[in-house]
Amino acid sequence: MQAWLSKRIVSLSLAAPLLLFIVLVYALVQSLDDLSQANITKHSAQLNERVQALTSNIQVERGLSASFVSSTNQNVPANLKAQRAKVDEAISNALSVAEASDIPNLQATFIDPLAALLEELTQVRK
Repeated sequence: MQAWLSKRIVSLSLAAPLLLFIVLVYALVQSLDDLSQANITKHSAQLNERVQALTSNIQVERGLSASFVSSTNQNVPANLKAQRAKVDEAISNALSVAEASDIPNLQATFIDPLAALLEELTQVRK
């Protein structure tokens, strides 16, 4: 009887640390997943900020281009050239944030379509 009780006590003394280990591993995995989601959210917010700046700058360029096209002056004004430089910088900023991010499927859903639109923008500016 004493041997049986001794074995049960040893078994119970091993079960508690094992259970604690399993709970800690689960908590660690959950924390890592939460951290990954937080990083994705941070990168999404940064990308959203850059895309908003890009959109705003493109709208300003569009307005300046419309003014230029409707005017009789054939020289591209300095402010339109400066705005185009701002758009190019905003594009570069958005792409650099996108390429450095951990957002899943961003290449197919954002970077590739943006590259196609940039090609169109280059053709329109000529």
